[in-house]
Amino acid sequence: MDGPIASTSANLSGEKNALTITEILAQFGNKIDLILDAGKMKSSAGSTVIDFTKRPYLIMREGDISIKELQEKLPDITFNKRRTVFSVNFVCSGNICRSPMAEGIFKKMIEKTRFKDIIEVRSAGTLDLSNVHAHDFSIKVGDDNGVDLSHHRARHINKRILEDSDLIFCLAMNHLTYLKSHYPNYKNKFFLLKEWKREKRLSNPSIADPIGHDLKFFNETYNEITTELKRIFPEVMSLIKDFIEYNDL
Repeated sequence: MDGPIASTSANLSGEKNALTITEILAQFGNKIDLILDAGKMKSSAGSTVIDFTKRPYLIMREGDISIKELQEKLPDITFNKRRTVFSVNFVCSGNICRSPMAEGIFKKMIEKTRFKDIIEVRSAGTLDLSNVHAHDFSIKVGDDNGVDLSHHRARHINKRILEDSDLIFCLAMNHLTYLKSHYPNYKNKFFLLKEWKREKRLSNPSIADPIGHDLKFFNETYNEITTELKRIFPEVMSLIKDFIEYNDL
């Protein structure tokens, strides 16, 4: 032969890499006619598989060569790692009123689609009220509309949430300002809910905080959020379809 012998890993699909003759025989039994023993191999995560037909290039499997190494060696080329979940997050101040409502409403909408197992819907707050229950009036309004918020616990927005999110909808302008100020590297993910995909600018693009108001005000807030989510729903579904095609799901 004029070139090296190239082959796949010595393992069955879904099984761990075989590094010794004993491990090879355990997987393949008497199906192999010849084994050339060069000694025990060092542990390996396997090959890194990249789909160059995608733009940006898509890492289908991350092996010994990590996405970080690829980006360091090829800084002018963009690589994305294959993902199986599209994540939508809603952000308000304390994550006890507006954003839990939005999360619950949107989850209910998603449940009626064939994409329900692909979409993750969460919420968080710019204030650190971690593990605090949703506001009593939020729970009440949710119950009246078939949305259960009784198990909700507040989360403080952080870098990990931002990294895992595809879309981050802010319920008011101050939330958008906060995120852009504290996490500028993720600014392309941040959107005001009432402004996203709207042709005309609004004089007031914020949804008012109902905290301190009566149940009637909470109902109005719930209805306002519902109206906006129904408006953007087709646009989100379009992005989901693109996401599925790009990641070969």
